[in-house]
Amino acid sequence: MHFFTTWRRSGDSPTKTSRSSINGFELCDSSDGQKWGLWLAGDNLAGALMWDGVRCVISVFVVHARETAPALDFRTDQMAPRQVKVYELEDEDDLLPGRRVTEYDLIFDGVPERLPGYLEVCLGRACEVGVVAWLGFEGSFHFSELLTPDIASSIYGVCASGSPVELALEAEERAGERWREVLQRHADALAT
Repeated sequence: MHFFTTWRRSGDSPTKTSRSSINGFELCDSSDGQKWGLWLAGDNLAGALMWDGVRCVISVFVVHARETAPALDFRTDQMAPRQVKVYELEDEDDLLPGRRVTEYDLIFDGVPERLPGYLEVCLGRACEVGVVAWLGFEGSFHFSELLTPDIASSIYGVCASGSPVELALEAEERAGERWREVLQRHADALAT
């Protein structure tokens, strides 16, 4: 079973509701048109990456200073995504002045073999062009919640330019104080 924490924007502060699902992720729209995002707090990384039951989606978020999305190659000798979708995320409240965020969704038919090594390569490449990069579960992104303790269970990898990649592939790691401190350190790097 997977357990989720659901957030909905309400004025300046998010409203939190807990949900659970046996079949994976649920993405919801409220009747007033607001989006609900889901952040995984469960224990099955492979299941979370296959959230739609059909394909594996690895979401890489990159904060950078370029006008357009940096071209990144996520292929290795052993594996390559079937498709890469690129989204330039709009910072309407200018929370990251002079910087942009691009999401790269790496789509596979199944969970890649040697997943930890592949994730490390992806983040390393992202940090060559970005200030900070991270891996997050579907629905985990919001500009007001970048690398905060509230979404620590939804972030499973992070790095900063010039620093080593750090992964938290087990739910226990993502739920721990050490991981929240790692994310806070990277959030602080966004402020400089």
